[in-house]
Amino acid sequence: MYSLITLAVIIGILCSAVLKQLRKKGYSFPRGLTLVFSVIALVISCIVAQEILHLFVPTKLISKEYKLSAMRTSSGTYGSFAMGTGTTNSFTKFSLYVVNDDGSASPLDIAADERVKIFEDSSLKDTGYLTHTVKKYDYSTPIANWVWQRPNWEKLVTDQLRVPVGTLLHTFTAQ
Repeated sequence: MYSLITLAVIIGILCSAVLKQLRKKGYSFPRGLTLVFSVIALVISCIVAQEILHLFVPTKLISKEYKLSAMRTSSGTYGSFAMGTGTTNSFTKFSLYVVNDDGSASPLDIAADERVKIFEDSSLKDTGYLTHTVKKYDYSTPIANWVWQRPNWEKLVTDQLRVPVGTLLHTFTAQ
């Protein structure tokens, strides 16, 4: 954040100097216009500097593993891991249940795209695991003191699902 203020002040001074030189050459500007240009330069330079400096802030990968819940359905499927897909507003997603720390289950939707990798694991029975990996800015580095922090920014890298063998149905029929 320090560099943003410094850069904004420098650009404001440069704009004022340019206007002063133009005034010396015979152009006339009201003094209030100089202030307006300085404020506009300050705002633009802050925005530009913010975006440029974020290119230099390192990122780190953060992974979190969720245990997937076994489910029961009205059609008789029970005691085994189940996952469904669906489309909402042209957005295809996987719907599944994750086990919370207190033992309860919560629904979770993940995008059904190329970032999802599903592996069948013969060592698993009646459960599965989701490893959610995201990229976040690492604000513990010294350069982070020079930018406005975006604590909620994250970019999904991959969702890896490990499920029991036989969970994935490659062919099915609709009744």
